[in-house]
Amino acid sequence: MKSSRTEILYLILSLVVLIFAGFIYLSFKDRYQISTSNSPQSSQVSSSHKDKDDQNSSKDDLQEFEEAMADLEDNPTQAALSNLQNKLDKLNPEDKDTYQERLNAVSNELTLQASAETAVVTAENYQSTENLNAAQALVDQLTTPSVKTELQNRLDIVSANIQSYLTSLQQSPTNPSPEQATVQQP
Repeated sequence: MKSSRTEILYLILSLVVLIFAGFIYLSFKDRYQISTSNSPQSSQVSSSHKDKDDQNSSKDDLQEFEEAMADLEDNPTQAALSNLQNKLDKLNPEDKDTYQERLNAVSNELTLQASAETAVVTAENYQSTENLNAAQALVDQLTTPSVKTELQNRLDIVSANIQSYLTSLQQSPTNPSPEQATVQQP
């Protein structure tokens, strides 16, 4: 008997779907197991025990979340922010408000860091006092000390280059104003 290519393709696809469904079932079967009990009293005991476990795990989750939040505030990264936002979505609604405000503050800091980084790169590539001042204004707003220090050091180099260029211009016959000064890149 000769099978057509589409029949073989459908057979392979069916096997893949069955394997995938089996994998999903085996992966998640422990999460959603339903326990049946014969007596209502034992179900009450197990549910109160389960409530205590849920409270303990909730406290553990909050403590773990608080530690991760403190780490994120000390060293903000986009990956850690996304991870914590996903964890926050799983917390109780009464716990979310305070943490959401803190996550928003970290998100704003990361956005500001990205803007400051872009401004510093622009100031490095096109060394002018306007670019330096714009980058400096953004760097001054940063609250993460390590990032602020790194960007400030880079701006100090740009500032030194501009000052050096302006000093060399003062020795030449024509002097443009500092706002018009642009350092020539080698």
